[in-house]
Order: sequence, then structure tokens, then C-alpha cells
Amino acid sequence: MTWSRQRTFALMLLPVAIGAARLRSYHEPLEWDTGTYTAIARQMLDGKRLYQDAWDIKPPAIFVTYAAAQALVGDGPAHVYLLSVIAAVVTMIGVYRASGVWGAVFWAAMCLEPRTDANLPNTEVFINAATSWTFALWLCDNDKLSRSRRMRSILIGLLIALATLYKHVAIVPAASVAIAEILWPPIASSRKSVLKGIAIIATIVIAAWTLVFAYFALTGRGWLIWQTLVVAPRAYSGGIAANLAASLAASNAFPRLLYFTIPAIALAIIGVWGTSPRRRRLLIALAIGTQVAVALPGGFANHYCQLWFVPLAIGAGWGAGALAKIESIRRRWLAVAVSSLAAIAVLFPQLSWYALDGPNWAWRKRGAMFQWANEAVVDADHLLRPDETFFTWSDEAWAYPLAHRSPPATMLWKAHATAGPMAGWLTQKSLAELEARAPELVLSWGDAAPIDHPIARWILDRYDRLPDPKRRHFPFVFYVLRGGALQGRLSSASLD
Repeated sequence: MTWSRQRTFALMLLPVAIGAARLRSYHEPLEWDTGTYTAIARQMLDGKRLYQDAWDIKPPAIFVTYAAAQALVGDGPAHVYLLSVIAAVVTMIGVYRASGVWGAVFWAAMCLEPRTDANLPNTEVFINAATSWTFALWLCDNDKLSRSRRMRSILIGLLIALATLYKHVAIVPAASVAIAEILWPPIASSRKSVLKGIAIIATIVIAAWTLVFAYFALTGRGWLIWQTLVVAPRAYSGGIAANLAASLAASNAFPRLLYFTIPAIALAIIGVWGTSPRRRRLLIALAIGTQVAVALPGGFANHYCQLWFVPLAIGAGWGAGALAKIESIRRRWLAVAVSSLAAIAVLFPQLSWYALDGPNWAWRKRGAMFQWANEAVVDADHLLRPDETFFTWSDEAWAYPLAHRSPPATMLWKAHATAGPMAGWLTQKSLAELEARAPELVLSWGDAAPIDHPIARWILDRYDRLPDPKRRHFPFVFYVLRGGALQGRLSSASLD
């Protein structure tokens, strides 16, 4: 088989492998982020208004994406699987465009990594898809026609705008690469033409965000979108300088979660050394921007590490290509063997996960507490009739889609109602909604607290704690509406 045919075969096989690998975690229970996106997307499809009737701090693209998937395949595990596979394959093709078939191989080896939640469609997977294609387009420096350069700038602008509508920090890697282009323009372009292209890109990004703000303003949510996308993220992330300083600590600059990428890093170093100066500068700029993007939100959550997979896969792809050109490696098979062993070494630490089914995949990641909480929500679902619902006074918004029930209030996370600039608005609006139609059951993470919070007081004034001597519902505490239908059924059952 010729090298061209081998490459074609690999590109056909990799998407199949990506899809097949994700089948192992198909029934993995939703977690905090994917559960929130699923709950809000279902609300949107039911006619509720984003942020006004179901609130979260993220920009709108993630909720629109989930709603589109649910419109196609429903809100069961299929929509999570579909989004995960599509995002991974789109990213793989972008990485291939930037670094060849070996880059695609290393992406496929990294893009499922369980401890970073890479198998789940969080915002990072969609940012990676846009970043891989953006970087591939940046590398096209030989366009002779100004029309082609303009089209490339338009495409880059659209991709960056889309990425930032998933999460603000996506602007940072793109800005870092743009700065490198300005400082060291491509040979085929002048600095003036580079600045023109970047002006087009910036105009598109600004226009996209202007349209988003205008849409929400015209639909009566102008104040709300400003608070959600500007004020709240500032409060959530804390001090930028402090986050950047914290990112320099060894545990954050190179966390244990990324140790499995060491073979890819080694190849990436070879790739950076063996490529052209321009490509080297652009990849280094992308890496710097990635480090800042990971640091800016603060907290250094595990899934932030996924942003590193694109620059590492591209660099490893370049490294594999550089090995084949080293004169001392006279046979192609030897270079292929080294690159293959590196890819296998990246994949090997993940193999033990494939012996697990979806639920055990989640329990291994998140521990027994998450398993117990899921079991408690299932019990809550069994207590209720189809036309009834519960309210969770916790951060476990995933409880609603797990039970296939609609949230009775705009507030989905307790943390958002107890701290931050939106706490007062969320508390008052959610209280009004709960007063209008009190749910039969409240699930509180532990006792309803803090007791001086209006929602906690409302729960304690109107609900009775359900006895749970065997702590079957731990870590949740169930509160039953006093005088409600559920309390009547439970009383009748106890008499029987």
C-alpha cells in the first residue's frame, strides 16, 4: 500500500475509532456542566427564554448547540454522544489540515482522555474545533490573490467569533497568534496586508458580539445579557493577575492530568525545531495563548486542560513528519515505528477505562458521592407522578434531565443564588416562581442552608424533612411539601 493510500485509510479509520471509543461511555451520567446545558436546552425547546427563564453564566452558543442536538435526537444520551463525536471529528480534520495525518492520529489518541472529561461535549471541545481550523487557516501564507486573503480572514473571523460565543477565553489563543503574525509577517505578505486581515477578523468578532447583545436587548433582556456575559464572569474568575500568577505554579503549568501527553510533547519539540521559523512562531504563540486561556477563568478545572490537546497534536504531527526527514533515520519504517510508539504511549494510560461501562466511568472519575447523588435523584423521580417535579437546592442541575423533569425555577445552581452579582436577581425571581407553583419535593445538598437565605427559609417554612434513617438519599436531604399530594401519598403508604 502506498503512503498516499495509507494516509487515506487512516483518515477514514480515525473517525470510526473516535465514534467507537465514545460508545464505551455512552451511558455515562450527566455531570454539572453537561447537565446544565441539557436542562437549559430542553427549556429553550419548550419555549422558555435563555437567561430569563433558565440561567447560567456561559455565553449562548453552548445552549443553542445542545438545543439543536436535542431537536434531532432527543435529550437522552444520544445528544451528548452525537455532539462529542462531531466536535472530535471536526477538530481532527482541522488538526490534519494543520499538521498532516500524524497530527490527526495524536488528536485521536488524546481526545477521549477521561479524567479531563474529553469524552463529554463541554465548551472546550467546540473551542478546540474552531481553534484547529483557525490555526490551519493561519498557516496558509502563500495566497497570492487579495481576494483569497480576504476570504481566509473572513473564515478566521467567523471561527473565532463562534469560539468566543462558547467561552470568552477562546479569544486569547487567537489574539496571541494574531500578534505573532503582526510582529513577524509571512514572507508572501506585508505587515500592512496582515493588519488589514486582522482588522477584518476583529470586525467580524465585534459584529458577532454586537448582534448577540442587540438580539437580547430587543427581546427585553439587555440588562440581563450584560450582567451575564460581562459582570458575572468578572466576579466568577476573580483577579486576572492572580490567576496568571497561579498558572505559573508547577501543578498548574503542567498538571498531572497532562503527564500522559509527554510522548506528544517530545515529538512536538522535534516538530517545532524542524519546521519553518514562521510555523514555529505561530505554534509557540498558540501555546502561550492556550496557557493564558486555561488560567483566566481561575480554578484550573480538569476540563480546561483539553485546550492543550490541539497545539500538542499539531506539534506532534510536525514532529512525526520531521523524524521522517532526519538523514540518520534512513528508513521510513523506523520513523513510523517511533511515531507509532509515541501515539500508543499517549493512549496506553487510558486503556483501563475501556473495561468500564458508562456509569462506572462516571463513578471512577467523580467518586462514590456522585454515584449516591445519582441514586438519590432516581429515588426522587420514583416518588413523583409524571406531572409533578422537584426543586434542587444544590449545584446539581443534572438532576433535572436525569429525572426528565423541568426545573420549577430560573435558578439551577445554588451557588449562583448565594454569591455573585446575579444572586439577588436569581433569588427573587426563583422565589416568585416557587411561590406560584410549589414543587412537591425539594432536594437539598445536606440540610437546607444557609438558614438566613430567603430560599432556604422558604423551604423550611413550607416543607417537612422526609425521614431517612438509613441515609438512603445521602448526600441529599428530601423535603416534602407540607399538605401536598406527595405527603398525602406517603402518609397513606405508611398507614398501609
